[in-house]
Amino acid sequence: PGKSIGAPALDFTLPSNGRYNLRLSEQQGKVVTLLFWSSWCGSCSLALEQFSQLERELAQDDLKIWALNIDEPKKYDHALDQYQRHQFSLPVLFDTDHSVSKGYDIDDLPVVMIIDRDGNLQYRSNGFDQRGFNEVSSLLQQMVSEP
Repeated sequence: PGKSIGAPALDFTLPSNGRYNLRLSEQQGKVVTLLFWSSWCGSCSLALEQFSQLERELAQDDLKIWALNIDEPKKYDHALDQYQRHQFSLPVLFDTDHSVSKGYDIDDLPVVMIIDRDGNLQYRSNGFDQRGFNEVSSLLQQMVSEP
């Protein structure tokens, strides 16, 4: 599961920068975007900025955009400092043992995945550019408008 478009997404529970751990399967019925990033990834900052803005613009209860950090645990403070300095608004999840990034075969950053209301992977992109962001933005708008 998890790697192929149309397949059930790989379930996980990860610690977050909020008060609670977050579990993907608890988001059933919502559209979930996963943005894999790290503090050493140059284009990740732009992706985080644009997805934070998109989440504010769409402001849908049934849309979740999660920023999955894959830094080593000793670098989490650095990653959070960078994140807070830019005032990004997405919840940050920490892939502490890299089990999620390994399960999804993450090898290039940033990676964006969209999971539909039924828990199936519907989109995946490696890398980030404006054209790709526009494509994701349109797809998310379409998906959240569908019941």
